[in-house]
Amino acid sequence: MGNEADILPMWRVFAALAGVVAAVPMAGLWLRARRSAGTAAARMRLTGSLPLSTGVRLVTVEVDGREYLLGVGQAGVQLVDRLQAVDAASRPQLAVLPRVEGDARS
Repeated sequence: MGNEADILPMWRVFAALAGVVAAVPMAGLWLRARRSAGTAAARMRLTGSLPLSTGVRLVTVEVDGREYLLGVGQAGVQLVDRLQAVDAASRPQLAVLPRVEGDARS
C-alpha cells in the first residue's frame, strides 16, 4: 500500500480542488446579487413629494408600475397607502398655457 507521506499531498490537492469547486458557485451568487441590486433602483422612481412640517413629508414612489404613498420623517419611513396601479398614458401631464396680451401675470 501507499506510504503516509504520499497520502498527505493528495489530501492537500483534494482540499484545494474542493475549495475551488465551492468558490465558483459562491462567486456566481455574489455577482447575481450585485446585478439585482442595481436593477431594483432602476425600477423605482420618486413621483411626488409634499412637505408637511420640518423634517416630515409625504412622498409617492412608483415601483414596478405600482404607486405607494409613504410618510418620511426623522423616525423613519412608514407605508401610508398602496395607490392604484399606474398607467403612464392616464397620468395627467402639465400643460403650458400661452401668454395672453394684457395678462395680469406679466
